[in-house]
Amino acid sequence: MLKALLKGTHYTVDAVDLGSVADTGVAIDQVMRQAIQKCDLIVTTGGVSMGELDLIKPYIEQRGEVFFGRLNMKPGKPTTFGVVRDETSQRESLIFGLPGNPVSCYVTATLFLDLALKTLAGSHPDLLPHTEVTLLP
Repeated sequence: MLKALLKGTHYTVDAVDLGSVADTGVAIDQVMRQAIQKCDLIVTTGGVSMGELDLIKPYIEQRGEVFFGRLNMKPGKPTTFGVVRDETSQRESLIFGLPGNPVSCYVTATLFLDLALKTLAGSHPDLLPHTEVTLLP
């Protein structure tokens, strides 16, 4: 789904699929180190909620900085955004931890990942769409 979303964008994105990763700190660290070396922006799905095996947000906190870690929206509440660093190479990458639920992942990718990619590609902020939201009781 994310690859299809990225292919449908109006900017060039070279997506690198590093596959599924076991829910262990060691496995996540190994793949994240590869991703930091290869990518300016990392996108993960799953592992950002509040469960025992939700290790992405703690990993970001340990290896970088979380800019936001919970949203006041549904679907998509556990979405996390930050930066991770490889201390050996001093390289860093922005990272989105998107929810594992496919609908939540799609909604947050459309709202936040798309905006981040447009900004990184140099789109002027005044040209970005404005969305009105009405809260129902």
